[in-house]
Amino acid sequence: MNDTLATAGWLVLRLGMGSLFLNAAWACGKDRAAFRWTRDMVAVIAPRHAAPLAAAGVAMMGLGGLSVLLGGYGRIGAALLALFLAPGTAIHLRSRAVAGALAARLSPALPAGLRPTLTELDVSARMAHYSSALKNVALLTVSLFLVAVGTGPYSLAPF
Repeated sequence: MNDTLATAGWLVLRLGMGSLFLNAAWACGKDRAAFRWTRDMVAVIAPRHAAPLAAAGVAMMGLGGLSVLLGGYGRIGAALLALFLAPGTAIHLRSRAVAGALAARLSPALPAGLRPTLTELDVSARMAHYSSALKNVALLTVSLFLVAVGTGPYSLAPF
C-alpha cells in the first residue's frame, strides 16, 4: 500500500474516532438536562451509581477522544473508549427492552386510533437502540485495534 495513502487512512481514522467521542462527550455533559439524560441512561444498568458513572463516562469519551485524535497516549485513550463502549452496548440493549415493555404497558390505555402511532414509536425506539448497540460493538473493535497497534503516524506520544 502507498505510504501516503496509509498515513491518510490513519489520520482519517483518528479524526473520525476522536471527533465522534469529543462530540458525544460534549452532547452528554453540555448542560444539566443533557447530563440528566446521560445519568438516566446509565441508571438502566447501574441505578445506584448512575451519577458518578455517567460523569466517568463523559470524561472517558472526552479524554479518550482527544487522545485518539491527537495520538497522544492513543492506546490509553482507545482503552478508555473500549471501557466506555462495553457497558454502553449493554445500556442500549437493555433500553431496547425497556422501550418495548413500556409500549406494551401503554397500549391498552390508549384509544384504538393512537395504538398504531405507539407501535411506530416503539419500533423506532427499539431499532434505534439496537443500531446504537451494533455501532458500539463496531467502535469497540476499532478501539481494541488502536489499543493493540497504537494510533499510527504523526502520533504525539509512543503509546
